[in-house]
Amino acid sequence: MNNKLIAIYSSLLLLCNTTVMAQKIKNPFFRDYKVAVKTNLAAVLLGNINVAGEFLVTPEFKTLPLTLHVPVSYNPFTYRNNVKLKHIAFQPELRMWFDQPFRGFFAGVHAHYAYYNIGGVSGFSKQLKTHRYQGNLLGMGISGGYKHMLNDRFGLEAALGAGYARMKYDEFRCAKCGTKTGAGTKNYFGITKSAISIVYMIN
Repeated sequence: MNNKLIAIYSSLLLLCNTTVMAQKIKNPFFRDYKVAVKTNLAAVLLGNINVAGEFLVTPEFKTLPLTLHVPVSYNPFTYRNNVKLKHIAFQPELRMWFDQPFRGFFAGVHAHYAYYNIGGVSGFSKQLKTHRYQGNLLGMGISGGYKHMLNDRFGLEAALGAGYARMKYDEFRCAKCGTKTGAGTKNYFGITKSAISIVYMIN
């Protein structure tokens, strides 16, 4: 009888150990990270200074763990031909992960606020090329993405989101002069997030 109990107990230990090992094999960079920092490479190519922090807000192994993603973007520059994409923007996002936090697929809901000063930009509309718009926007949206670990510290993340923004602005005749020609508001529905980021895990 004792031999049977020992055999059952040993089998249970083996089963538990196999489950833990399977979890680790599923992701070779199996670490209990709680904080990440990142920068959006796609935004950097547009000249935007940006950084984001992401923080675990639920226990590591809870079903569908949650993280809080907080990016900040800033552009103070005036480009050739007086093109402006100046702004400061915030887009906090609550993310739900389908496997482990900071790994694999996620879905999120975000809000956004920005103060902007843009003008002289070609390729979008005649108005944006010949006028300057200065104001702020506020809105929200949903997004999804995927994070892939390159090693035990660095990873790549892709994210795409869509939603709504209400823009309030003053309109000026051109990017150089300061003649105000009007003011207004605009409701926007469409892409609100697009990112390809390099990620560094802190702890």
